[in-house]
Amino acid sequence: MHCTSVISLPWLLLVCTYFSGSWSLDCKPIARTIIVDQSGGGDYKTIQAALDTIPDYNDQWTKVHIRPGTYLEKIKIFPVKGCIFLEGDGRDKTIISWDDHSSTDAVAAAVGGDKQAFYDCGFSGYQDTLWDQAGRHYFSECYIEGAVDFIFGYAQSFYEKCTINVTGYGYITAQGRSKPDETNGYVFEQCNVVGTGPTYLGRAYGAYSRVIYHSCTIDADIVPQGWDPWFQAGHEENLYYVESDCKGAHYDTSKRVKWLKKLDNNQLEDFTRDKFINQDGWIEKQPV
Repeated sequence: MHCTSVISLPWLLLVCTYFSGSWSLDCKPIARTIIVDQSGGGDYKTIQAALDTIPDYNDQWTKVHIRPGTYLEKIKIFPVKGCIFLEGDGRDKTIISWDDHSSTDAVAAAVGGDKQAFYDCGFSGYQDTLWDQAGRHYFSECYIEGAVDFIFGYAQSFYEKCTINVTGYGYITAQGRSKPDETNGYVFEQCNVVGTGPTYLGRAYGAYSRVIYHSCTIDADIVPQGWDPWFQAGHEENLYYVESDCKGAHYDTSKRVKWLKKLDNNQLEDFTRDKFINQDGWIEKQPV
């Protein structure tokens, strides 16, 4: 399995404690640690310079520790790179930022590889903040901020105990599942949805768009209907949108769209972390 395609960190911020991606299930133990320090106290002053030293088709976990600072870089990790473990000193200390404004080049991160995990990372932007593009991804206790389609793409991702901060009128998700037999979709479990609005929980970026909120606390100003079919108006029965066991001070589903799906416990079981993205146990084999 390929580890990563491109991670792009333009003018929007990605502030991360650490994130990792595995080339395969048999990545060998951490072989070395590379220190990045923009003041010159480490092995390299830039993150990209450190990443470029990792050999293609790497099969040993390589840690890149990024010391505190704001790194003005647009970094890329290409598909031939694997078993990379990036570690910062905290969301408020290690910041990667770039000033870029063209189409999806303006995202905080483009995540296009299989088996990638993000722990306690922050993604800040306005529109198209996190391009959750393709592959299986795990986001744990992350902070994601934006207004319009700020989590979008075709990936098969599980968001656990994340904070989703809405900063204006828009749509939280734009998930792009296009066929009924595709396995992708977004699952939000035990997440906190906060901020201003009004906002939709999602709109259909694909004909079979799939997003599930389960056991979440939703305190943002959600548009009463909750969901927008976008270009799929007239084919709403194909959309797979779920709100299950959610709560909030003003959380009210009484005016939700009629095509919102209702799942029983057996159906929800298919969208647990282990069944949805971790069938082969890749998350437990990371050096976190």
